[in-house]
Amino acid sequence: MSNISDEKLIKAAIEGDTEAKEMLKDRIQSVALPTIKKRGIQDSDEDVKVLANQIEEKVLNALHQFRFQVSLQTWIHRITVNMIIGYQRRIMGRQPMLQSMNGK
Repeated sequence: MSNISDEKLIKAAIEGDTEAKEMLKDRIQSVALPTIKKRGIQDSDEDVKVLANQIEEKVLNALHQFRFQVSLQTWIHRITVNMIIGYQRRIMGRQPMLQSMNGK
């Protein structure tokens, strides 16, 4: 099953094939982890793993929405980038404002 097409793999995973889901998880991680690192996430390894797992969950839960108009890797990449942007916004919201930005 390792050389199965993305389309067949997705359809099998949607139908509940656990082996297909595990293979998809590998494909998701192979896109998500390098993208996370490339986007400059410098947090702890644990934070990177948590973010990668959230991306994996998001992709797996949205498989039924995949329309095969782009490659699976492109779709995963887009979801990953959107999740990274959300993560960075949450992190920025937790950081204290600089003194100069607080006004007079």
